[in-house]
Amino acid sequence: MSGSLYVLGIGGSGAKCGEALVHLLAAGLVDGDVELHFLDQDVTNGNLVKTRRLTELYKTLRKGLRPKLEAAGNHWLFKADLNAKNDVNTKGETHIWPPVHPPFEKLSQLFERNLLREEARHFFDSVFDRDNEIDLELVHGFRGRPAIGQAVLAAGLQTGLPFWKDLDDRINHGLHNTLTPQKYFLFGSVFGGTGAAGVPTVARHLQRRLMVAGAKKGLVGAALMLPYFSYPKDDPQGEQKKGRLLSSDTVTARARMALEYYRMEMDPKTRGDIDPKRALGRDRPLPLDFLPPQFDALYMVGWPETIDLKYVSAGGGDQHNPALLPELVAALSAVHFAQPRFAPSNHVYRAGYVGDAIDWEDLPSPHKDYETTRAIHHLPTLIRFAFAYKYVYYEALFGLESQIYRRQVWFENLIGDQETITPEIVELGRNLYEYCDLILRWCASMALHGSHPGCHLFGMEEEQFAACIEQKDKFGHPKAERVMLYEEMSGREVLMAGPVHARYFPYKKFKTIETVFDKLVVWSPEFKPLREIYTFLCTVPPPRQKNARNFPVFVHYLWAACAQKKGDRL
Repeated sequence: MSGSLYVLGIGGSGAKCGEALVHLLAAGLVDGDVELHFLDQDVTNGNLVKTRRLTELYKTLRKGLRPKLEAAGNHWLFKADLNAKNDVNTKGETHIWPPVHPPFEKLSQLFERNLLREEARHFFDSVFDRDNEIDLELVHGFRGRPAIGQAVLAAGLQTGLPFWKDLDDRINHGLHNTLTPQKYFLFGSVFGGTGAAGVPTVARHLQRRLMVAGAKKGLVGAALMLPYFSYPKDDPQGEQKKGRLLSSDTVTARARMALEYYRMEMDPKTRGDIDPKRALGRDRPLPLDFLPPQFDALYMVGWPETIDLKYVSAGGGDQHNPALLPELVAALSAVHFAQPRFAPSNHVYRAGYVGDAIDWEDLPSPHKDYETTRAIHHLPTLIRFAFAYKYVYYEALFGLESQIYRRQVWFENLIGDQETITPEIVELGRNLYEYCDLILRWCASMALHGSHPGCHLFGMEEEQFAACIEQKDKFGHPKAERVMLYEEMSGREVLMAGPVHARYFPYKKFKTIETVFDKLVVWSPEFKPLREIYTFLCTVPPPRQKNARNFPVFVHYLWAACAQKKGDRL
């Protein structure tokens, strides 16, 4: 089946927005099928590699859990089909396309500068800087230089690089195999290199292909990230001095120039469209008002003060930029665009915040007909579910001492007996553990980074649940900052706590695990505490047929318990 939403993350910010989108998909905020792919020259970028792993986990968990979750009545967890197998993407893979392929490592090689005629070579040298652009190694991307990215992408379109061919195949598949208009959504920044160049170039190509089809059979949207993070000015690793990375001081000027370009592109009188007659190959031209704007929906995400990343990275495997709150806002815009009742309009909507921190009510609602808190409700549920599974029930199901929990009421009623824990279920349980770890780190990173405005969505920085640590290279210079969770800070093994007879439920060696869990999500009215979740699992009516009890059924009821508020009936 063709995907109802095609999402392309362009550049480093595009990869991080894609990460946020996958978590929203896991929480059930999107119906239908979704394709998520990436366009980035820096294919070894640490953030990109992590997001691709996240998509693989999502697909594995959906395949293993979703059929039985639906049978149990769960309509949210892993609802959207991500990168499903179809006629275009036969393997259901998450693609990462680099605009430049070997042996082209520099701009001069791609355009064969040495073979150009003298006047053409002089023109080429006048457009690009010889030291910092023409001979810049492109293996780790365009380093904040959209002019290079624009030239490379245009060259790739002319020579038929795999990205453009696959994109055209995807467009043709959507035009001929679906009755409803297909939706294409792009993530990218306006202050970087790949995103600033790629978003308008890809959007223009999409709209022109849809125009050539002779009817409006697709919608194109994009989330543009305005400057929201910065690197240190002192640059101890010398990346800026080497010309590999532009200084953060220039980010505002670059963003202003990019926005002026977008303004011109969205104005039919100035965007310089190709002649409709020549584009369509017809005898008579279409009227100017037939030409579609470059975007049917455009979302812009900015931040009052840039968030200091405290380290510099020019790309590659060492680049692990932390998850930041603006990326969640951008992912919500893609969810809004994906809604079945979405239609282009001339309306302008603005979202902001009150006070000095952002809480759940400040987040823009992705669902038009829902109040904000109801629309986003499933994400806090997913976060509580992730904590309860990772720190409480995973060890009881698959740990070294799991045998002592097999006769507890919740285990016998929902899972059955020992025979249901097959090697395949053990592997599925481990994958779910890895996913839960990733989403908890993602939330903790947003809670720990940024101060104006701060993040009032989670309480993960309290009770020593998580902290930021600074990684350094062999010279002692800051290399990256990542989130360290409790078990890493304490250095404790994944073991149960307390004597067997005192265990109402299994848990890891948190001193105050119930307090940490209660403060995990800042929400009003408050969710039910950990012990009431345990009570719910022990008292919920089990499936009537004993052979219907299994691990996915337990997952369904743990999700349902984590969604309950204080005052809800068990």
